[in-house]
Parts: sequence; C-alpha cells; structure tokens
Amino acid sequence: MNELGIIAQGPRPYAPLAGAAGALHAEAMSHPLLTRLPHDPERLAAHLAETPGPVLLWGPPGAGKTTLARRLARSLWRQGRRYLRLDADPGAPDVAPPGAVALVEEVDEGPRLVLLEALCTLDAGRFRLPLAQALARLVAAAGSDRLLVDAPGVVRGTPARELAQALGALLPHPLVLCLAPDPEAARPPPELFQRAWAVAWVPSPPQARLPGRRERARRRTRRWEAWLAGAVTRTLALESLSLCGNPPPIEVTEAWPGRQCALLRGGHTLTLGEIERCADGRLWLRHPPVAAAEAEALLVRDARRRPDGLLGSADPFTSPQPVRVQGIEPARHPPESPPLSGRCGPVDFTLVNGVFGDPLLHLRLRHAGRSLLVDLGEPPRLSTRLAHQVTDVLISHAHMDHLVGFAWLLRNRLGDFPPCRCYGPPGLANHLAHCIDAFLWDRIGDHGPVFEVHELHDTHLLRWRIQAGRGTRVPLAPLPAPGGLLRREAGFRLRAVELDHHTPVLAFAFEPDRELHVRKDRLEARGLPPGPWLGTLKAAVLAERPEYLVRLPDGTHALAGDLARELLLVQPGKRLVYATDLADTPGNRERLIAFAHGAHTFFCESPFREAEQENARRNGHLTTRACAEIARAAGVGRLVPFHFSRRHQSDPDALYEEIAASFPRLVRA
Repeated sequence: MNELGIIAQGPRPYAPLAGAAGALHAEAMSHPLLTRLPHDPERLAAHLAETPGPVLLWGPPGAGKTTLARRLARSLWRQGRRYLRLDADPGAPDVAPPGAVALVEEVDEGPRLVLLEALCTLDAGRFRLPLAQALARLVAAAGSDRLLVDAPGVVRGTPARELAQALGALLPHPLVLCLAPDPEAARPPPELFQRAWAVAWVPSPPQARLPGRRERARRRTRRWEAWLAGAVTRTLALESLSLCGNPPPIEVTEAWPGRQCALLRGGHTLTLGEIERCADGRLWLRHPPVAAAEAEALLVRDARRRPDGLLGSADPFTSPQPVRVQGIEPARHPPESPPLSGRCGPVDFTLVNGVFGDPLLHLRLRHAGRSLLVDLGEPPRLSTRLAHQVTDVLISHAHMDHLVGFAWLLRNRLGDFPPCRCYGPPGLANHLAHCIDAFLWDRIGDHGPVFEVHELHDTHLLRWRIQAGRGTRVPLAPLPAPGGLLRREAGFRLRAVELDHHTPVLAFAFEPDRELHVRKDRLEARGLPPGPWLGTLKAAVLAERPEYLVRLPDGTHALAGDLARELLLVQPGKRLVYATDLADTPGNRERLIAFAHGAHTFFCESPFREAEQENARRNGHLTTRACAEIARAAGVGRLVPFHFSRRHQSDPDALYEEIAASFPRLVRA
C-alpha cells in the first residue's frame, strides 16, 4: 500500500507517491481491493500530479466522469502540470464533435482540441475494435505527455470487458479512478483491474445523474451543429473514395442522407461531416472547410440525423455480426419439425419452421450482412434484429400460412429503416395494404414501416410504396422484368416464374453470378493477413469495378482487378430455387423444370404421399413422386422437400422413402 492508502495492483507497481504522506488518508471501505479518494478536483490534482503514469476515469453513464475530468485537467494546468485529456466517449464528448474521440489540452482560454479520430458512431459498446484502434492512434500521438483518460460509460457485459482489456493494453499501468455511488459498483472488470497500477473509488457527487435519452440527443445535436457552423457543401465522386465502416449500398440512395461520415487520408481523420444527399454515384457532403480533394477514404457507420432533426444511432445498414435464427418456441415446433439449416454458395439458409411448419425460408447473405425471407409463415419468436436486417421478402402467394408472419415484420420495423422490398404475384399490394390498415397508426407519425411492393405481371413489375400510418398507396414507375427478373444487384439476381395453385403463385430463384474464394496460399506468400479488406475486394469484384483502390493492411492501396487476379479463385455461382403450393399439371411441370434446371439446391413442396393423389389434385399440391420427378428432370444438385402435411408428422420417413425412390440426393431434416 502506498502513502495515499491506495493498493497497488499492477504486476510492476511504481514507487509510492513522493511527499504525499499525511496529506490525504484513504478511508478504509468494505471492499478489500478498493480505497476511497475524495471527489475534489483540487485535492486530487495536488496528489495525482505525482502519479508516474496515466490516470483513467472509469464508471457508468451519469457518474460525473466527464465533469471531473474537465475540472481535474484544469486544476492540473493551474499547478503547471501538463496533462493531455483523452476524450474517449464518442457518444458524449466534452470538446470533440459527437462520433469522434479526441486529445484535448488546457490553455489560457480553456480546453483546446489537439487531434481527433472519427468513429462515426455514438455507441462505444457496438464498435469496440474501431474505438480501440482510434484510441491507440491518439495515445501514440500524445507521445511522452501524461494522459487523463475519460473512458466511455460501458461497464457491463462483454463490451465492458473488451473495452477494459483494450484500455489496459494501451495505457501502461494506469491509476484507475472508479466513479460510482458505492465501491461494489465501482469495481472495474478484471481485464483492467489486473493491469492497473492502483485502483481507487471516487464517490459520485449527489447531484450527478444521467439525463434522459432525448435530452442527451439534444445535447449531442447542439455540439454537432456547433461543429458544422460555417460548414460548406461539396460534391464528392464515390468512385474516387474507398468506402469503409458500414456504408449502405450505393444504389440505396435513401439510406445516405443525414448520415455522419468522415474524410480520411492515410487512415487519419481530415474532418467529419453530414451527407445531404446521394445520387448518380455522388455525395453532397456538408463539412467544415478542409481540402476535401486530399481525402482517400470515406468512413460511414451508424450515426445519423433522425427525422426529428436530432443526431442518433441508426441500425447499421450492414451488420458486422452474423445473425442466427433463435428463440424457436418448442410448443409450436415439436421434435418432428426442427429448423433445417445449410449453405448454398454465398447464402446460409434456414427453413425456420422445419418441413412440417408454415413456409418461411431465411436466406442470410454471409458477406453482405443482410437477410432475405422467402414466404412469411408464422415466425416463432424470431429476433427483432433479424427483422431490421431484412431487405427483401419474396411471397409466393397470399394464403394465410404464407403471409401470417407479415405482422411480425410490420411490428419489428417500426422506426427509421430503409424501405423493405416485397415481391409477389398480382394482388399482393392489396393484401399487404389491408394487413397494414387492420391496425390503428395514430401515434406512429413519420416512423411507420415502409414497403415497396412489386407485383410480377408477365414481363413487367407493377410497384407501389406503402407506409404504415399514411393510409394511401403511392404508385411507382413500372419496371421491366425480362425472364421473370425481379431484381439485379452486384453479385446476384432474384428471379421468379408464375405457376398455378388454383390461384397464381410464384416460384423464386436466387442466382449468384459467381463465387469468390480467397487463395490462402497466395495470401500467405504476400504476407497479407486476412481481414475486412478481403470483403471490400470481393464487393469491388462483384460490382465489376476493377479500378477500385483497395486499402491493404499495411496502409498501401492496390487495384481490385490486380488483387483479384492474384488472390481470388472465381467459380460459377450456386443457384437456389424455391417452389411451393403448385398443382401437378403438365404446364406447371414444364415451367418449373426449366426454371430449376441445374440448380444447386432445390426447395420443393411435397405435402402428400403417392397414395393421396386425389387429395393433392383437389388442393392443388404435389405428391412425393411428382416432387422427385421434377427434381430429377431439372437435374438439380440436391433436393430439400418440405411443406409436408402435418398428418405425416408421426412417420416422416415414409415421405422421404417415396421421394428417394426417384431422386436419392435428399437433404433430410
């Protein structure tokens, strides 16, 4: 224990603070590893000036960390001690603009911004690695100056442990001052505790409190507007910039306005700004005057101005985390019908309700951070996060077991999300509009879910925009649909064909252009580590942009075309085809066989056994034999039979055996 009564915990504790004996006596508390220091900036500064290393303020939001950091830095400055303050909370910075972390120094006029690093997020817990990397650059820039670090208010769970580990690695044996109402709440995670030189508890002042969410949004918006005071608007060509972070697709122009972004050069921040609009591959960006032409990259994450004008966090258009189907309710899904999952090229698929439940196929595009749904049967407690990441829904027809899940999607997309595209047969827009109008939307304002509904009419798509709470359908310009083409994006196409189920139904195909595989041997030969840059390379190749400059891990840039020839193996894409609810007629067979020809994975309904032909004919469905014969004639790689009649739940093997007699390459639940 040193002369302040602070227990040294680091593996190599510094010598006791010189000259502090008797000046301040720590008060013994019930927690054996934490001692108490007063919440008095002047008294703290008198003794912390002798601390040999950095000082880190740790604690929950509303504990008074930022206020204490500001006053403590000023007290140290008045005593002639040079400390740089590291403002490490992007959501509530003291001097820097929101969405950034910064180095701040005290001068005669008050705190002065020395250097900032943009994050373009207000959530320190969501993007821990980018935050740690930004702080590392600022610590390096501080050089030999001592640091007073105002840590983010992330103190619970895995995010807190990871941030504590990062801070402990960046700061050499810091003195950790934990602000909290009581010592037990003050204890930092072991990842930080074990690296600290010493840890002390500083009681939060009685008046410290966490403002409400809206008040916090107002405060950060005022800081953001102050940052943009005197800003200019400039037009930037996106093709000249490397996009990083979590930018939405360029073609989704409505996802760009209001987003915070940063111009970077050499990995360092030139400035932060706000996107006013996006069109024709260009951005209109409002930012403080800098030499924007020097920018090499544009950083975009999830900080965005909301419709109410306040700066907040939007869900990223793409997510860095994988999404898994979870929370299946056992009572509705007996052991005979568990979810069925697999992989087809760039897609991870899950037949959410198994082979006996309502049709609901989740297609997860692994490298795009987004999801597609095929049919909307009853969703058994699917996660809200999944609903946020759905960009496209393909609906075969509007029977209840294929559309009842629309209410789940509707409820879980309340807020500011991009429009969700829905595709289906003629009449779909009416059905979805009636589903929406079944609810009262008097409190939703402008935050109602938005859907762009596409109906396939022979060779063209009729389209409408429908927003909950608006009460009207807005017609959109029709689009051509040659060969049933619903949508084409960089890397894949969505296609449909109309079949007969005593009502028009659509079968769907997901058609990737090609598959890109990294040559690990060549990657190792170049000495290049794997990382997100490979996703950027693949995206550029799929978008047919060989001239795109990809930033490599060593900070250099290379053309995507050159890197692709050296590092990527290109293979044909694996098609996935989905067909359900169709009568066994010659016309249906002919169209579906041609549509599914050569598919890698073929989802095909098989509700009835061969002995139930009459029941199948009367209800417009296939039998096991018809399903197998269509798969064999189409030459598909593997067959996933599903939509089995529940009458066969006690003996699914009988269904599989009849199918395997004509087509043995089955995927069994």
